[in-house]
Amino acid sequence: MELKTSFPRSCLGTDLIVAPALGRQELHLIFDHFHRTLAVRHWILQTGGSARMRKWVLHAVTMTAALLAFTLCISTPQAGQTMERAQILKTLVDNHPRVLINESILDQVRHRIDTKADVARWYDHLKEEADELLSTPPSHYEIPDGRRLLSVSRRTKERIRLLGLVYHVDGNRKYADRALDEAFAACEFPDWNPAHFLDTAEMTYAIGMAYDWFYLLLDADQRKMLVNSIVEMGLKPGLEVYAQPRGWHKNVNNWNQVCNGGLGLGALAIADVEPNIASEILD
Repeated sequence: MELKTSFPRSCLGTDLIVAPALGRQELHLIFDHFHRTLAVRHWILQTGGSARMRKWVLHAVTMTAALLAFTLCISTPQAGQTMERAQILKTLVDNHPRVLINESILDQVRHRIDTKADVARWYDHLKEEADELLSTPPSHYEIPDGRRLLSVSRRTKERIRLLGLVYHVDGNRKYADRALDEAFAACEFPDWNPAHFLDTAEMTYAIGMAYDWFYLLLDADQRKMLVNSIVEMGLKPGLEVYAQPRGWHKNVNNWNQVCNGGLGLGALAIADVEPNIASEILD
């Protein structure tokens, strides 16, 4: 049975998400994980929680929502349940930012910071963390255990997301510049370690977010650098996996969610300038 469900354009940059291949058990597991994460978020925000826990809330809820959505988005159709590739991007939002945030969402966030003491206090903690990053050098390519770039990919993603949030709320260019330093450094890496694809997926998420969230601040050469990196080091390696009979794209576990989620966000971020490969990723 084909499942069709909708998520707001403001969260994903597109309207319709189709997941005909997901079984009922898999869907229950995904939604259960999502709801559990939201429940933990609610408890922490109600009780105050430590600075570390508040930071976990920001990262975990955002990633879980995105990964849930993209897991639904990229599931392989069953026989007789195809979707025209040309239609996949039909509802793509034209402007930037369009993935996870937009101006309407940001206006609501600013309003809550201005009117709610608890939200203002939480934001102040996040801004303190962003201020500390201003004097921290960008991440560099390292595989400390000989296998994983994952700690670097996650750190890059978390830094860009935190600095991007503070920039869009505060408006101070220094936060955007620091986030872009992080993104540009990652684009100079020799690869995003596709042999351990979680690393590649997290980095594709990070650079896709940087491209989308700071699009208006980038010149033509900078946009080209980010787009080329997403395509060459993220999306193309992902398509190579999709062409294989076995791999994380066939598994029912968190690798499927994280990898498809990162590729999906990267594809949506650049879909207007790279529609062919973006559609292929989202097909």
